[in-house]
Amino acid sequence: MDLSERKKKILHVLVDEFIGSGLPVSSKKLQEKHLSEYSPATIRNELFSLEELGFLGHTHTSSGRFPLPKAYRTYVDKLMEKGTLKKSEIEYIESHFKQNFSQAEDIVKNAAKVLSELTNYTAIGFSVDNVDENIENIRLVKLNANNILLIVVTKRHIIKDTVITCEFEVDDNYLSAAEKILCEVFIGKTIEQAASVNGKAVDLKIEKFKDLFDNILKVFKDYLEGKSAKVVLEGSSNIFKYNEFSDIDKTKNFLSIIDKREQLVNILKSTDGIEISVKIGKAESEELPDDIALVSATYTINGKTVASLLHHHY
Repeated sequence: MDLSERKKKILHVLVDEFIGSGLPVSSKKLQEKHLSEYSPATIRNELFSLEELGFLGHTHTSSGRFPLPKAYRTYVDKLMEKGTLKKSEIEYIESHFKQNFSQAEDIVKNAAKVLSELTNYTAIGFSVDNVDENIENIRLVKLNANNILLIVVTKRHIIKDTVITCEFEVDDNYLSAAEKILCEVFIGKTIEQAASVNGKAVDLKIEKFKDLFDNILKVFKDYLEGKSAKVVLEGSSNIFKYNEFSDIDKTKNFLSIIDKREQLVNILKSTDGIEISVKIGKAESEELPDDIALVSATYTINGKTVASLLHHHY
């Protein structure tokens, strides 16, 4: 059913008040602070009606009410007013992105830090791995007698910092020959195609490359499975600035979400192409408890999502 304009107004100010304080809101507080045009009795009746409709809940220890997921969804979709950034906030953002970044992960980390500091919420960033990009180059760098740094370059990504340990000592001739064979086998393939290459593709051209080849296949497979996903977290302590997290159960729920990085990746990936996405409670994302909401935004280049950011609420 459609809410009356009066119900919408009361719901709007109640959600705003609860977001600011984290405490149940009473009809008296609403009337005195926001709704002087209505009598306390009218506001109480409307609050009771909104509770009956599933928008509000209340505790036995307080006469105040708090928003339920249905109220937040209505607030986000129909009631919330768009704000504008202050000049100081714009300057702050610009100052953090004037430097040159060589890696997408650095941009995501910086964006998460700025978002957390501006909102005072916890912010999480995730670099999306576009596994359908073709491999453009492969380099092997000798670190010491037994360790090799593998660097795989695609159009937008560098898969690096992957150290492969060999059971034998590696010399420059071995490295040069191995790099040439790897380039012949993998350049032009996607990460997904590279991960499924059979050892026979190299014809195990020279048996001594088999161990190295198997290790590189494992790197590609781990990358596909998300084990190499770059998830950054900023401002996790910000939750303790909000009254609602004095409830130990809510704090545990939140910490259980940010502790499971693969779960976060799933939430971020499931935005269905929406540029700004708000997920509220378990009904909208199985990975979320009912007392947690996540707001996420994606960044695209040439139609492809390359990164996502989110911050928590409630």
